[in-house]
Amino acid sequence: MSAPVALAGLSFAGSALQSRGEAASGRDEQRAYNARAFNQELTAADLETQSLLQSAQTTFELDKLRGKMKATRGSQMAAVAASGVTYSGSARQFVEADATAQEYDALMLQFSGNAKTMGLKRNAEIERMNAGILKSEATVARKNAKAKGATTLLTGAANAGKNMYMAQSVNSVGGTNGSNS
Repeated sequence: MSAPVALAGLSFAGSALQSRGEAASGRDEQRAYNARAFNQELTAADLETQSLLQSAQTTFELDKLRGKMKATRGSQMAAVAASGVTYSGSARQFVEADATAQEYDALMLQFSGNAKTMGLKRNAEIERMNAGILKSEATVARKNAKAKGATTLLTGAANAGKNMYMAQSVNSVGGTNGSNS
């Protein structure tokens, strides 16, 4: 085998190894993207769980507050009755104003809890969308690595062929064929 042919073969083999390395790098990059996507999906699931817990806590606190509201109203009505005052005029206004204020507190508690629940759900959805984007990026990274590897292989083959052609041209002009005769 002549030296130019051997050099061309080595050049092509080097390109093949480099191409294989690029493909492996693409697989590693894809795995890294997929791992990050998996972590974001776990975060989304955690946020969904927190959302359910927040909703349950809001319901519990609201029921507890409404129970206190009933007890307070009952105590107020009993106090009015025990005092001998009829449930009218300023006594009635006081009891109703207090009930309105307590209902306002209950509505604010419900609004705040619902807002927290919706925020957690929204954040979970954002995490899921980001996970989807990472999965897409993983696929693109793998395809880009394959394309780069194929380009490296083709370029190596073309360069090896060019080098062989150039060596044969030099040998035919110089009168030697590179073999020991």
